[in-house]
Amino acid sequence: MVLLVRKLILVRWDMRLGPNALVQFPPEASFPPNETLLQIWAKHETTPNSDFVAIVDEEKQVKYCSLLKIDSKTHETFFIILELTVDSDVQIYQEILNSIGNELITNYNAPHFTHILSETYRAIKNYSEMDEKQLYFRLFEDNTRIHILQILRQGVISKRGLREKLRTQFGYTKLNIDLLLTPFQRLRLIKIINVPGEEESIFLVADLFAIRIPPAIRPNNHVIQEKIQQFFVKDRIILETELHKLFPIFEKREILQLINLIALHNENGLEFSVGLELLKNKKNLLLELEAANIIDISQENLIFLISDIQFLTHKPKFLLPILARRYKNEEISLDQLFKQLNLIL
Repeated sequence: MVLLVRKLILVRWDMRLGPNALVQFPPEASFPPNETLLQIWAKHETTPNSDFVAIVDEEKQVKYCSLLKIDSKTHETFFIILELTVDSDVQIYQEILNSIGNELITNYNAPHFTHILSETYRAIKNYSEMDEKQLYFRLFEDNTRIHILQILRQGVISKRGLREKLRTQFGYTKLNIDLLLTPFQRLRLIKIINVPGEEESIFLVADLFAIRIPPAIRPNNHVIQEKIQQFFVKDRIILETELHKLFPIFEKREILQLINLIALHNENGLEFSVGLELLKNKKNLLLELEAANIIDISQENLIFLISDIQFLTHKPKFLLPILARRYKNEEISLDQLFKQLNLIL
């Protein structure tokens, strides 16, 4: 697989000396040349309406995207830079760089900064390689995001209010809220808007649920047909707790590749050896998929698709009575109420 994100680099701008490359991950590689850093600075200077810019080094066939951040306490200027493959879509990185920017520059001198840097790099790398289904599953990766979704289903809330609810209701402290909200933003489930008189407010603009769906191609095997019919006797809406359990399986790219391959061969089944080879002989993954009623392994050692998972989104109009009650109780402002209504009606 081509490595889309090659480096994460933190640069501080010195008014007298120019760019000062502070740290990068992975640490073994060399820093970008000073000329490249000056080009990034120049692009920021000539793009006054955006803190996010990109340049291409045609000779080295790499692309750099950079987010300009100013430390609110020291007023120092930082560039948070990603070195990417030349064909990367830089726009998908703007959200996550905005999300992690403050965390990086405010913790630069902290003892645990090396850990923060490495974890941030891995989060960006994993995020960039996810397809839409994996992004949906990522919402249910841990209980924190599940609890965030539950809170957002009560309507608009400020970031400060979200932190407080997560602390008082669920006991979470020292969370990077911006990073946790990134998949919600990329999936266009929320909008974060500055409302007059309020801190940044988070608005749920689309809710989601997941269902099991039968395979598009019907198997010729009568035993498998019967299993599919029995499985779909009742509705198959998936609970969030089940999605949480399924995440460790579906976060693996090879699992999605296998499911797509089985779906194409579902009429006569995919040979077990082919599936095992695709999963690099990890038989336990096949058994986990079978236990989750995603696949069935026949007596003839053929793999059939029993069900797949589909995520569906809808406008959260259920918020209407909740918003009316919260406004009456003075929990939200009139501006927040009108903005939320405009986003869901």
